[in-house]
Amino acid sequence: MIIDTHLHLGRLNFSPYCTTNAQELVSVLDFADIDYCVASSAQALIYDIKEGNREVLEATLSHKKILGYMVANPIFPDYSMLKYR
Repeated sequence: MIIDTHLHLGRLNFSPYCTTNAQELVSVLDFADIDYCVASSAQALIYDIKEGNREVLEATLSHKKILGYMVANPIFPDYSMLKYR
């Protein structure tokens, strides 16, 4: 079993070359014969914790190969402690 443990959904630093959605990520995993990945959201890391974490949750619910890192920031605890279910 092969697991990639450091991937990001979305766009990093507004770069058009560093962006991906869940379906594109799964396509790359399939091509590289990787069984699972653990991904966080670039948006959650840099811009919007709430929306970025929601993006990761949706990806994990839609694609069994994607496991999620949720972002928790002690500076913004109200945004980090969201209940999604």
